[in-house]
Amino acid sequence: DITFNPNSVNFGRTFRDRFRYGGSATLDYQLGSKSRITLNTLMQYKVDDISRYQTIHNQFRTEYRHTISETTERVLNANLSGTHSFFKGWKLDWRTSYSTNNTDRPLNHNIRFWDVGGSDGTSETPTELILKARDSLHVLEESVLARVQNTVRDRQTESITAQADFTIPVRVSDNISGSIKFGGKFRQDSRTADETAIRRVGIEALRAADGDLDWLIPDQYETNDNGIPIINDFLAPLDQSRWDFSDFPFGVGTPEQLPGYHISDGAALNFFNTYRDSIYQLDPQQDFEDYTVMDRISSGYAMATLKYKNLVTVVGGLRAENTYLEYTGFFGTAADIEEEGLLGGGLPDTTRTRSYLELFPQVNIKIQPRKWFDIRLAVTKSLTRPEFNLLVPWSRRLEFEKRIDAGNFDLEHTTAWNYDAFLSFYNDFGLLTIGGFYKELTNIDFRSQRTITDEFDVVLDLFQPRNVEDITTVQGIEIDLQLNFRFLPVPFDGIVMSANATFLDSKTQYPYIETLRNPLREIEVVREAPLRGQPNSIWNLSLGYEKKGFTGRISVVHQGEVLRDINEQIPEGDLLDFQTTRVELTFKQKITDNLKLYVNFNNITDQPEGTLFSPVGRLDANLSGFGATADFGVQVRF
Repeated sequence: DITFNPNSVNFGRTFRDRFRYGGSATLDYQLGSKSRITLNTLMQYKVDDISRYQTIHNQFRTEYRHTISETTERVLNANLSGTHSFFKGWKLDWRTSYSTNNTDRPLNHNIRFWDVGGSDGTSETPTELILKARDSLHVLEESVLARVQNTVRDRQTESITAQADFTIPVRVSDNISGSIKFGGKFRQDSRTADETAIRRVGIEALRAADGDLDWLIPDQYETNDNGIPIINDFLAPLDQSRWDFSDFPFGVGTPEQLPGYHISDGAALNFFNTYRDSIYQLDPQQDFEDYTVMDRISSGYAMATLKYKNLVTVVGGLRAENTYLEYTGFFGTAADIEEEGLLGGGLPDTTRTRSYLELFPQVNIKIQPRKWFDIRLAVTKSLTRPEFNLLVPWSRRLEFEKRIDAGNFDLEHTTAWNYDAFLSFYNDFGLLTIGGFYKELTNIDFRSQRTITDEFDVVLDLFQPRNVEDITTVQGIEIDLQLNFRFLPVPFDGIVMSANATFLDSKTQYPYIETLRNPLREIEVVREAPLRGQPNSIWNLSLGYEKKGFTGRISVVHQGEVLRDINEQIPEGDLLDFQTTRVELTFKQKITDNLKLYVNFNNITDQPEGTLFSPVGRLDANLSGFGATADFGVQVRF
């Protein structure tokens, strides 16, 4: 058991207006009795307007934040496919597609106010912390403008694919038949991101240092004794935002001062539009987020399926896959951007390319000795590529922190050999499947922290993704049960039940650098820990009723603890996701063949989600409560 003494509480609520427009069209053309060509197109335009309000109480101050953003997204998808049958059962299936997505965010403005006090930090509960903060800290005249920032973002993705599959039926004898299948696939994905931020931080310190700032109109905003704008002129009643949320536990001020108020959208935007060209300055860190990347994957395969009576089915094949990467990122320091300026060309960039070929064999065997029982065995090789943003060749040096953040274009993809064995039992009453699996993974990646020394003997911390050199293993068992109770008398014959569970054990050897003394030296050692992102258990149980067009289910879903990020030296420093157990309710009623009504109740037990992090000397926990939600809808089919 862990006792938490919270030192900060963050309340937030987000309001969103979402407008979506779109349309789709399908053209299906029959070429005789053995060929068909189909064209599917989809166009969509979406606008998101967001207002977000936050109040943060901690041992240093009470802080109010307001964010307003506008985002537009344009999507186009086109898919052309065909199916053609030839002599003796030969068949050709082909498909080509093109898709593009453009996301433009011209406005994402954040404004922050805070007071100058702090609590004693000895609160035992979040409620106690809030009460202390409100009682001892907040004075509206001391809630000063502290920071403003606007981030502009433009991201584009484009994908082109082409695929063809040939199927040839074969018959070896009266008892042995099957098919031979071969084909190829091409895919090219391109992504670009351009992000720019302008901001002003430390406004209070700036005012104190410069004394009289010419950017501030003296009579436009109410100020404190030091001439810093205070929050008063930025407030508006909450219900002026079209929503009445005066029941917030985090309105501006204490209840005796200004209940039911928060930062106004209009006042925040007015400040931005007035001073964007005078006090806002380029954020030198944001340009490091820009990239241009392209992945091109070409593959070909051949596989055969042979079936002996209804007893044995064997599927075997081989896929060859070639990958070509071309990535452009940016490197340097914040000073490089400041020296170049907005019109000086920005950061230097670097472009890297790489190509590699992989072979993927697979064998699947199904044995069915009885009508109610089968055995499935499989040996396959698979590939998982790193997230593309980890490969971008960028590097950012932070002089003050003596730190370098970087991508790693040389990061290898992960390959896995998978071994599976499952037994299935089934009859008119349901299905039971029991199985086990074992996986060996090579080149698992993780975020590494290392100490390096530059050419001037400056010691720096390098944060960069890298690969694990040793083999990672994952093993576990799966159990799946599905039952119906049609054998019971009416009305109990509509009861259905399902349950499944997966229990896993994984081991990865994470390397890190350990510093030894006498003499002073560094050695690389390893620490064994679970695979990142892999829960140790997953299970769910569902009990339902199906009868006369009605479907109702109550479900319990559990996910065990998950290692999110690794502390290479001590397990206590790992970042962990807490285990969660959620309860859901679903009801659906069929009115006609084309009309259905449904309602979903999600997270009805108000299960929070959170992480646990234990850096040296303290314990940090982050809990997010999303509450229970409900969806109501009508489904109409034309």
